[in-house]
Amino acid sequence: MFLVPVNTSANTLKQLEDEVNKFTADLERKNNQIAANDAEVAEIKKKIADIECQISAIQNETAVLEQEIKESNVEIAEKSEQSKSLFQYIQVSEGENAYLEYIFGATDVTDMVYRMAIVEQLTEYNDKIMNELSQLVEENEQRKEELATKNKELEKLTDDLEAEQAKINAETAQIKDAMPSVEQQKKEAEKQIEYYERIGCGESEDIDSCQF
Repeated sequence: MFLVPVNTSANTLKQLEDEVNKFTADLERKNNQIAANDAEVAEIKKKIADIECQISAIQNETAVLEQEIKESNVEIAEKSEQSKSLFQYIQVSEGENAYLEYIFGATDVTDMVYRMAIVEQLTEYNDKIMNELSQLVEENEQRKEELATKNKELEKLTDDLEAEQAKINAETAQIKDAMPSVEQQKKEAEKQIEYYERIGCGESEDIDSCQF
């Protein structure tokens, strides 16, 4: 029987069997590590998919906020024009005391009270609307900044996860590359054991001397 040389330091059949057991255990460890790596990569992919959903949601919310900011600014401009139009009919001069001139132009006390109420209501209405819209724009701008920061954090996390995934995949490829060599050594050692058993070598007998 022609034996393919095997990289071994075994001197006895028992030592050869121990090496086969070692190769078997090594292959099992490698397979277990590959399985663990595959499970970890699957978990990473799941996390990346979840992050991508979060990023998509952020982009959608940002688009909504930008539209709301745009609409609020338009409304502020419209309300400003409306207020100017509302005040025009009570302004009796170009001076800074237009409201006062309007009020003191009353024909009697009842008319004055009425005019004062109009001025007060219009002023309060204008201020209220402007403040609400300005506050909304400010809140939306702040939320946009928060979303932009969160988006950057998620993109950084995605990059880190993808780097970790690449590292694990490289390790798995390295393990797989080494497995054929281990499998080949195991097969050749098994052939050696079969041969020495066939020629009657004892378990503890020197394999070189038992052939003669």
